[in-house]
Amino acid sequence: MGFIKGDLSVMPLIDLLTWLEHSKKSGSLFLRNNDVEKRIYFDRGNIIFCSSDKDGERLGEFLSNEKNISWDTTIELLKESRLKAVPFTQILIERGILDKASLRNMIFSLSEVMIINSLNWGAGNFEFIDSLPDTVTNGPIRLDTSQIIFNAVKKFQQ
Repeated sequence: MGFIKGDLSVMPLIDLLTWLEHSKKSGSLFLRNNDVEKRIYFDRGNIIFCSSDKDGERLGEFLSNEKNISWDTTIELLKESRLKAVPFTQILIERGILDKASLRNMIFSLSEVMIINSLNWGAGNFEFIDSLPDTVTNGPIRLDTSQIIFNAVKKFQQ
């Protein structure tokens, strides 16, 4: 298993994301600053999922806010995902919680928010590992990383 580690003040986040996309990397990117950890997962350079331990940057919170889904329902769906050993995103589609287009838009928005908030850090560390957890492998979403970067930078500069 290969990996690369670094300091975001030496390799800025936008450069790192661009490199991962253009190199068509698959794996897990971990971003850390103080007590916050964010994870962005890639398949051949495309963002396929993201997660964070920061309030406001979790898919479950987005589901609650955008689709009015209770936290209990979200936990139930996460448990089902683990039990069936399939991606959480697949469960959301199978159960009719979201269609693929809505899920794509939600993860796109979540990715943007995570990147914009990370651009405010000014410092931090990253680690990229060329493996993916089973919970995101073979998920139904593939996002255009360049478009997310473009939108995030545009919103960050406003």
